[in-house]
Amino acid sequence: MVNRQTPPPDVSGMDHGAELLALAIEMLRFIQRNPGCAQSIGTHERYTDEFRRFVLDLRRRYADVPMAEFAASTDLPQGTVEDWLCGGRRDVDTAAGAPSQRARRGARARLA
Repeated sequence: MVNRQTPPPDVSGMDHGAELLALAIEMLRFIQRNPGCAQSIGTHERYTDEFRRFVLDLRRRYADVPMAEFAASTDLPQGTVEDWLCGGRRDVDTAAGAPSQRARRGARARLA
């Protein structure tokens, strides 16, 4: 994933540096086991629902880690994680589970 807005965490002097490392390792393992779950396409990122649920679960388990450090450790924009926590679905790829917008428009046009 390239062109990240969030800089890497500065773990010097932090008392939860081990948590940040564990968090980053869990994220890496998930991405390795689920190719294509997080993709950079030009200047946009796309994430699957499964990836989003994984990140939300990580956030629940690492709730004591400050949000900025959590986002940096997972290599995700902080705003995206915050949006997901509020129930938003910004940058989530729903193409696998639902018909595309174009397909739905086409079906309506044929029915009309």
